[in-house]
Amino acid sequence: MEKLSRQKFYETYIKDLLPILEQFEPLRKKMLMQLILSVTLCFLLGYISYLLRGLDTEKPLFHFMTVLVPIAGVCLIYPFKVVFKNKLKRKCMPAIRKCSKNITWGYPTEKSLLKKSNLFEYYDDVHYDDSFMMKYQNVKFNVTEAILHTVQDARHKEPYQNRIVFRGAIISISANKKIKANTLIFSKESILKPDIYLMFLILEIFFLIIYLLTTDCSAIVTLTVVLIWHLIYWMCNYKKNSKPKLEKIKLEDVIFDKKFDVYSKDQIESRYLITTAFMDRLNNFKVAFKTKSIRCSFFDNNIMFALKTSKDLFEIGNLFTSLTDSKNFEDFYLQLSSIYEIIDYFKLNERTGL
Repeated sequence: MEKLSRQKFYETYIKDLLPILEQFEPLRKKMLMQLILSVTLCFLLGYISYLLRGLDTEKPLFHFMTVLVPIAGVCLIYPFKVVFKNKLKRKCMPAIRKCSKNITWGYPTEKSLLKKSNLFEYYDDVHYDDSFMMKYQNVKFNVTEAILHTVQDARHKEPYQNRIVFRGAIISISANKKIKANTLIFSKESILKPDIYLMFLILEIFFLIIYLLTTDCSAIVTLTVVLIWHLIYWMCNYKKNSKPKLEKIKLEDVIFDKKFDVYSKDQIESRYLITTAFMDRLNNFKVAFKTKSIRCSFFDNNIMFALKTSKDLFEIGNLFTSLTDSKNFEDFYLQLSSIYEIIDYFKLNERTGL
């Protein structure tokens, strides 16, 4: 597959995909309005429960409804997003294939390959979401949205309640080259990201403030316990992985060294791999995928990237923005181009040394 130019990519979008998106726009508006009404109703019921709790202080029903009903409203956002995304993807699949030839959906990164990459030291299982495989210059690469989690600390045998190790995209590129030693690159930025648990925390803090102002002791105690539990759960879910058991490499590029940690079994090979040109392409990855947290592994005949993000990657539209806005498709093009740049830079289609 040859790389499509930006102009050809956009022409295909205008001709094949935009008409489908225009047909889907009324459905998007309808589902969005249904979601807004549902969430508004939940918050309204929560407010009514807050007003009614003063009529019967002996029964805790209204106290619980004041907190739980709005939280239920927030939880509705995710299923609405997923339902719309799946409908849109099924309808647009033929047009996407025209824009991105040789794309095959449903080929996630192999679990054995993920283990060999050493990108994550401790995890027990992998949950896959969307995934696809493509070819560029006869080089295969997989893109997988995945969640890695663990239920036990391998070092201390302490149980966890499904602690999340990683949530984001894993990009695995096959190379016609042999990499002698495992080299890892970890970004130094914090991997803490807002998610549904953080939304719960914000809601609970909001209602706790309300109860504090009304000096309702029983409700304050109940909500404080729930708040502390959610805070602990959220912090445990985003505990960082420990550092890899490889030699840390000090690079000459001061700016890159401030942003990334590099580990390897072979200092010479790692310095040959991580050149200034590669650093630029790695930064392009961060920009294209809109993430601050990225990991990269060179091993055997593979290059693997793990990008921490809560966004749906390679999406052509979502429930909350107009489908006729070409920005989503522009992002799609930039994300693919950043992968092509890595393949071109290392000449992964050639059976030569790196």
